[in-house]
This record gives sequence, structure tokens and C-alpha cells, in this order.
Amino acid sequence: MTIDSKLQSYGITVTWHEPDQWEAVVSFHTPSKHGESDCIEGTIGPKYVGELIDVVRLAKGSAESIGVTFENPNIYVEDDGETSNLPENWRSMIAEVSAQLGWASCYQLSH
Repeated sequence: MTIDSKLQSYGITVTWHEPDQWEAVVSFHTPSKHGESDCIEGTIGPKYVGELIDVVRLAKGSAESIGVTFENPNIYVEDDGETSNLPENWRSMIAEVSAQLGWASCYQLSH
């Protein structure tokens, strides 16, 4: 495995911290190597909590700075929002930030 091997991610995972802070991390791996002895897997994210767009941009930038590329990326909410006390409008917040990045959103907006 060389240092210039491609690292790949499918997106950014965000976690909500009350009263109004988000945290973001990027999980990455070497493509087509999952589970093989020379596979690299890891997680990177800044030790920073704040506004959703800010933490997502920081996590994305941190990942890109070590050579991570994003493949059909999404922003994921930890536990898909099932166990967190998220803001009522969390889906629209995710959709807005995803649109700003040019990414699709994997969550349906409530009507």
C-alpha cells in the first residue's frame, strides 16, 4: 500500500448536540479493498461543534486534505435521526446543506 493510494467516502455523518450544535465526521476506506489485509479505513473530523454548514464544510475539507474523494456522497444523521432529539426541521436543514454542496439528500422531507 502506498501513501498515494486513493481513499474514498460516501459522505459525512452528523450528530446533534443540544441546545444547538452539530458535529461532523467522515468515514473513509480504500476502494475495492474492504476486508483485505491492505485495506485502510478510518474516520476524520474536526474537534469542533457549531452550525451544520460549518461543521460539514470543515469535515469535508479535513477529509479532502488527506486525499479522500467523495463517491455519490450524502449527509447522514447519526442513527438516521431515530434516537436523537433532533430539531424539528432537521430534514430540511440536511437538504439545504446538501444542495449547497451539490450533493443529493437521502432523507425525505416531511410534508
